[in-house]
Amino acid sequence: MKKILVVALAVAIALMGASAAMAAVAGSKHDLSTAGAGAANFVAAAQMNNEVCVFCHTPHGASASAALWNRTLDSAGYTMYGATLGYDSSANTYAPTAQAGGPRTKTLLCMSCHDGVSGIGGAVINTPGPGSTPTPNTTGEVITGTYTNIGKDLSNDHPVSIPYVTAGGKAGLRALTNVANYPDDVARVQNATTVAANTGATSYVECVSCHDPHNSAASTYTVAFLRINNNGSNLCYSCHSGR
Repeated sequence: MKKILVVALAVAIALMGASAAMAAVAGSKHDLSTAGAGAANFVAAAQMNNEVCVFCHTPHGASASAALWNRTLDSAGYTMYGATLGYDSSANTYAPTAQAGGPRTKTLLCMSCHDGVSGIGGAVINTPGPGSTPTPNTTGEVITGTYTNIGKDLSNDHPVSIPYVTAGGKAGLRALTNVANYPDDVARVQNATTVAANTGATSYVECVSCHDPHNSAASTYTVAFLRINNNGSNLCYSCHSGR
């Protein structure tokens, strides 16, 4: 009986987390359902549906790239930060040579919408309905905003898919705060002075280091989907300690 109660409690907590995430997405620009804020601008008529989560997640037939991920990933053709600036490996200044192949998976998840090439609905693996398949990318499906359409040239964007280096680095990065049972190898901003990670392994800077796709916080933050409010450059200083 005790075991059943423990399992039931675990399931309930998981569902609460999923509900909270959905509530934060619903109505935001990441809500691409027919009622969502982003649908009219970025989803072709053939891809329209009333599901909030399906454009990123699916319970069946998901990609192995991430948990229940429902989008195809395109890793080709990227120009990474530092590619035209040179890299001083002794000072850990720019992107390491291992990054030449393009972003790591955690960043590709975000770029599967924001690369300026992938169709918002056309890149979905498992669309709503019984055994349905996505329609090929159509006009109007690709993000066109000046900053939301990041494109594949990342040389003028904050570097991603690079190790979070404190000792010997020139970025003035704070020491990471170890978190027990941390889920992966990405460093994530927690507050204005704390960056969480699994310090037992190399941690990386990715899109989700600064952004939370489930945190719209539009009424509080000047820029939505940030992990913390960037008033006074707090988000920047959470990693870079040279205030």
